Amino acid sequence: NKITKQLMEVSQSLIKEDFNSYLSKPPFFTIQPHIPTREKQLGIWSNLCIQYFQKNKITEATVPELNSDSHELFSNKLIKRKLPLDGIMLLLEHLNKLGMIEWKSSDKQSFTIFYYNPMEIADLMYKWAKLNAKIGKIESLQWISEGEDTEPSDKLYGLSLEVLLKGARILESQNK
Repeated sequence: NKITKQLMEVSQSLIKEDFNSYLSKPPFFTIQPHIPTREKQLGIWSNLCIQYFQKNKITEATVPELNSDSHELFSNKLIKRKLPLDGIMLLLEHLNKLGMIEWKSSDKQSFTIFYYNPMEIADLMYKWAKLNAKIGKIESLQWISEGEDTEPSDKLYGLSLEVLLKGARILESQNK
């Protein structure tokens, strides 16, 4: 159908990180009622959000901020479309289930963003420790994120301490 075709076009352009091209598709701003189409749509939105947050080095956000008319991720003034609040919340719940965000409180108004899921972060931290001969040594989370042994091109570079702590707790539970 036409909407699925447009969503697939959006998905293809996502690979190129050309945000404007897929945010110019009006159906993208309406949560689709057909379950398989909605699942594809949530997958595309999820990838878009994480790429956007990572590109802009955003590690924390609030729902009111994302829901504002001026937020470029969920609003396109050129086509006069905006993802409604219930769509934003559906997407955030989806990201939470994937382990890509974590609510900061029970009111679900603010959250921490994980560019990688917590297990991936733990794996990256363990590989970093092995590569830098740090197994069995004490290192600060800040040093892992910003120290001399972490290059700006490393995936751990610049991650928030809260995100790294989540990975560290997983490693601790695995006795690593």
